[in-house]
Amino acid sequence: MSFPAPPAAAGPADTRDAQIAREAASFRLFDVFFNQPTQLPYDQPTLIRFVVASKDRDQAKAELEETTGPVKSDQAVLGRQVRAQLSGPGGDVQIQVVGTEVRDISALANTTFDWYVTPKTTGNFKLTLRLYNRVFDGSQWVEVQGQPYVKEFQVSVSNSQRIELLLSRISGWLALLGSSLVALLGFVVTKLRGRYSSKKAAKKA
Repeated sequence: MSFPAPPAAAGPADTRDAQIAREAASFRLFDVFFNQPTQLPYDQPTLIRFVVASKDRDQAKAELEETTGPVKSDQAVLGRQVRAQLSGPGGDVQIQVVGTEVRDISALANTTFDWYVTPKTTGNFKLTLRLYNRVFDGSQWVEVQGQPYVKEFQVSVSNSQRIELLLSRISGWLALLGSSLVALLGFVVTKLRGRYSSKKAAKKA
C-alpha cells in the first residue's frame, strides 16, 4: 500500500485549509497490532508495542512475539505521518517512549512504536493509546484536529508482586551487608593480629 505523491506547495490562489484537505484525502485504512497485558509487575518495566502494518501484515504481527500479554489486532485510518502517545495516571505509572513519538507511515517498512511502562503503585489503572494524524500544510507538518485512533485498556498490579520484589531487594541488601561485615571483621582481626605481633616483638627486644 502506497501513498500518493506529496501535494505541491500552495499557490497564490490556494489556501492552507485546502492543502490540509488534500492531505487528509490521502489517508488509508491500515491493520494495526499491539500487545495488551492485563497484569504488570510492580516497579519493573514492561514493553508495550504498537505496530502499523504499512508494509507486511504477517511481519507486523511477528514483531510482537517478544512482548508479554495477548496480541490484539485492529484497524486505523492514518496518513503519511503519525504521532503516537501512551499515557496513564500520573504518579502511579512511569512511561518511557523508545525513540520518538512522531514517525512516518511508509510502504517501505512497517511502523513500530515502543514504550516501557513501569508501575509505581499497586491496584488497577488505565492506559490510553492515542494516535494523531499529521499533515503537511504547504510549509510545515501540523496535527489534524481530533483523534484518528484511541485504545484504552485496564491493567493491574498486585500487592503480592510488590511484597515479592521488596523481599527480593531486602535479601540482596542483607547479602551485601553480610559480605561487608565479613570484610570489616577480617580487617579488624588483621589489625589486632598486627598489633599483638608488634607488642610481642617489642617484649622480646
